[in-house]
Amino acid sequence: MKTDHFDIYYYDLDSSRIAQIGEWFEVWYDRHSRTFGDIFVRNNPVILYNNHSDFQQTFAIQGNIDVGTGGVTEGLRNRVVLPLALTNEQTFHVIGHELVHAFQYETILKGDSTSIESFQFFPLWMIEGMAEYLSIGSKDAHTSMWMRDAYMNHNIPELDKMDRPQYFPYRFGQAFWAYFGGSYGDSLIKPFFLEVAKRGLTFATEDVLHISADSLSKKWQQTLSEHYKRQVATSAKDVPGRKIVDDKNSGEINISPTLSPNGKYIAFLSEKDLFTTDLYLADANSGKILRKLYSATKEGHIDQLNSIESAGSWSPDSKEIAFSAFKGGHSVLLIKKAENGKTSKEISIAKLPFFAHPAWSPDGKSIILSGMVNGQTDLFQYIFKTKELHRLTDDPYSEIQADWSKDGSKIVFATDELSMNDAKLGNQWLHNIAIMDMKTSSKRLVQIFRESNNLNPQFINDNDLVFLSDNDGYRNMYRYNMETEKVDKLTQVATGITNITPYGPAISISSNRDKIIYSYYSDNSYQIYQVLEDKIKPLEIKPNEQKKGADELPVFNDAAPGLVNALVHSPRTTDSSTQAQITPYKSKFRLSYIGAASGIGYGNQIGQSSAIGAAGGIDLLFNDILGNHQLYTGLAMNGDFIDVAGAVTYINYSNRLPWGLTTSHTPSRFVNYTQAYEFKRYVDEDGNEFTALADTTDLLRIFEDQLGVFVQYPLSITKRLEAGAGLSYRFFRYDQIVEYYGDYNRFNYYGESRTKLPTGDQIQLGPYTISKGFLYNLSTAFVGDNSYFGMCSPLAGYRYRFGLDQYFGQYQFSSLTLDARKYFWIKPISLALRALHFARFGQDALNFYPTLLGQYGLMHGFGYSQLDKLRTRYGIEYEQISGANIALGSVEIRLPLLGPKKLSLLTFPYLPTELNLFVDGGIAWDKYSDFSEEIDFFKPLPVFSTGVGLRFNLFGALIIEPYAAWPLIENTQVTYGLNLLPGW
Repeated sequence: MKTDHFDIYYYDLDSSRIAQIGEWFEVWYDRHSRTFGDIFVRNNPVILYNNHSDFQQTFAIQGNIDVGTGGVTEGLRNRVVLPLALTNEQTFHVIGHELVHAFQYETILKGDSTSIESFQFFPLWMIEGMAEYLSIGSKDAHTSMWMRDAYMNHNIPELDKMDRPQYFPYRFGQAFWAYFGGSYGDSLIKPFFLEVAKRGLTFATEDVLHISADSLSKKWQQTLSEHYKRQVATSAKDVPGRKIVDDKNSGEINISPTLSPNGKYIAFLSEKDLFTTDLYLADANSGKILRKLYSATKEGHIDQLNSIESAGSWSPDSKEIAFSAFKGGHSVLLIKKAENGKTSKEISIAKLPFFAHPAWSPDGKSIILSGMVNGQTDLFQYIFKTKELHRLTDDPYSEIQADWSKDGSKIVFATDELSMNDAKLGNQWLHNIAIMDMKTSSKRLVQIFRESNNLNPQFINDNDLVFLSDNDGYRNMYRYNMETEKVDKLTQVATGITNITPYGPAISISSNRDKIIYSYYSDNSYQIYQVLEDKIKPLEIKPNEQKKGADELPVFNDAAPGLVNALVHSPRTTDSSTQAQITPYKSKFRLSYIGAASGIGYGNQIGQSSAIGAAGGIDLLFNDILGNHQLYTGLAMNGDFIDVAGAVTYINYSNRLPWGLTTSHTPSRFVNYTQAYEFKRYVDEDGNEFTALADTTDLLRIFEDQLGVFVQYPLSITKRLEAGAGLSYRFFRYDQIVEYYGDYNRFNYYGESRTKLPTGDQIQLGPYTISKGFLYNLSTAFVGDNSYFGMCSPLAGYRYRFGLDQYFGQYQFSSLTLDARKYFWIKPISLALRALHFARFGQDALNFYPTLLGQYGLMHGFGYSQLDKLRTRYGIEYEQISGANIALGSVEIRLPLLGPKKLSLLTFPYLPTELNLFVDGGIAWDKYSDFSEEIDFFKPLPVFSTGVGLRFNLFGALIIEPYAAWPLIENTQVTYGLNLLPGW
């Protein structure tokens, strides 16, 4: 669909829905152009997915997409790639957020003195914070909660420290830009942004604001402190109930608690094991963790949990818990047994590709889900026995977070229906509460706190509901009586009862309706509290009493809200009269990326020959707008024109079975330089003949032309099958270069001659014979990677590759790879295990260079640099530790020594360092007959080593590992080495 400023690529949406979304994009364009200017010279591409399951499968963005990613704007073609969210408000906000990035890219890339490299001057909080500020403004209860917490814990950062991991760039960045706009005016946002792109934050502050960066930082800290000091002074600081889960017995993020109907257990999500968000079972009274119900490192067949805005739901007998996850490109319902964590059921619902917020019925026969079909969110009821799916709502509103009454006659849920139909609230689509009768399907909209977000409703008895609201600018718990419409405020916390986002569940109530579990944000962490209803001191308030103010970020002025705040609260309509045009999608290649490198070298010695050498390369990426078709081309030169190398690869991602074609031409140069001079006959340009000193160089070029086809079948995001076929043709060129010098003065250069020598079908290169001809190959592999990288090496999960290759034609042989690695994170260390076997077998298996046990960092202490010492001190020859076949095992204890606080023993993120203690063992051989008793000389020798190493991550560009190793041999002595690669 083509609008005034966007080309929107979509599927399976009806005309009214896509027209509505197109209008939302134009609304945000109108708003942001007031800040950045009308700078789009052509329509900006937008790729729209109907739900997050589909979005995770995009090829427009490289790499895996986490469940917490709401959208991406990439810089190559300024494509905005996003899914429709579960709620209309979230979708509208994400569009606004991502379009800020589109304007940022457009501003920088079209600037007269800025380019893509200018983004290196921006800390992430400036980029993401601006996107939040321009799409939300200065009134945001969620960000205000974060800032209050920072103030209460004396943790409002200086600006030059705000890029540290503990300061979430979205929240702190939004607070900064709100302060900037309120203090200096929104009209300075673009000039300041451009100046930072040119010269960095320090100089931009001086040039645009005419103060020092240090003064700006101090004013920001002072303003926030004074603002939140007033808020905290007027808010209660007591948190009702007992804290049962925090970072002392779990992680720093403990969210989405679900209380079992019998009140004995809670299931919750936590990053307790640091690398993954897993599902845990704990005692509801003590908080003691009983077991892990779901582990991302062990259940690799599941892509990921729906962990950001969804919680689990218990069976009525408290024996099982259901939660939503992603597998194979769609949502699945996993049902786990509480007693042992085993999966009892895994349910895919064909008609419901994406769903969240499961709610198990009191009779155990069905479960309600908030699902998306064709970009529309509704409530669905799934019947376990018949596998039927019933649609409970069918409207343009967003219904989420359903909960059953105890007798199963009613459900309560959150919906934006009131706000979307209220002209007075048309500038924000807030959620309110609705109650549905399950027999008649009649619906009642609760008319309280109309100007607030009221979410996570739960039945606490037949007539009362408990829910969360930002009615007072904080995030507190309220109770509503359905008969009397009386409203009680149950908490008055200083920060908020919340999940990672306001739309995530944060409270749960037992079926006895006496015990409440909730997640509370405090000290930059999420903690779980338990409280009995009769221990709460309620405060009755009026159903429509509105006391905002705590949601305001400094500096905000109701009398003069500024440009940005006026825009984000303006009507969500556009003045455009242009009719959107809808046309079928046609795949077209377009250049997306150019990368180039080059160099020229000049050499000269007085009286001798001079030479100019050139080296360079260029890489081009072409693709269609969806990324389904990608064409990579590369050209490189190193030496003469004949040494040009090139490669072309095409990959087709348009179906479940990605496949590709590749072709390449690769030259390799081998130089044999003769040190001694000899006298030879030389004829100059004038025909004069005389004797000259000749310096001879033999230059061998081996050319390899390749053509291949490959295919990959992804079983999940962690496992895939690979297969390929290819052919290559190898040929040679042999040149002899003779340079001539004067017979009396060797520094008097005369000239050179080049002669192309015959090569035949074979060339001897050292001990190896290289043959001319064709080589064909077939390959297949099963690959898995569910590992989690620390700063220098993997620390949790597993990796493996089992591959078989068959070669025939010029050579006849096969190769086998069996490589398995397992990593156990046992805080603060990781135990890493590896087993590797590589083999070449067949009639020509020995016609290739052997593999050394210490090659490629496979074993410590047995590399090329240690060969002399191994031979002279221990009598170990090269042939004993190298061969066509190798088998080895390794054990490492890895201790993150320096790095981020959560990961490392010592907090020092500037030079991440890992200490590793290792034991390696291996053996190499050519043929199994080498182990025969009849062979005495160069018999394969099992070797072992142990030692210690330090891995350093140098600015993310290079990992180095200096190490000390002791071969486990009699009369051993330390040997030192250096690896330039990450840990295996």
